[in-house]
Amino acid sequence: LLLDVVGGEGETYNVCSGRAYSLREILQIVSNISEFSMELRVNPDLMRANEITLLRGSNDLLRDRTGLAPQIPLRETLRWMLRAEA
Repeated sequence: LLLDVVGGEGETYNVCSGRAYSLREILQIVSNISEFSMELRVNPDLMRANEITLLRGSNDLLRDRTGLAPQIPLRETLRWMLRAEA
């Protein structure tokens, strides 16, 4: 569908939900799916002063040009990834 977008040459399309997830949220989902308990610990010595605290993709251009909307929830993507690695 993206190949048929008129004037789309050289543009960047983010295939994303547009929702930001914290690492803690993602690990909680993975823990629930895998049934493994995980502990998240932060080493303050490895934290940078200019660390990006929020990173979220925008799918506005994808939606505007194609009408596509996210259909597969992150939980299902993570489940697929875990199965693929097994």
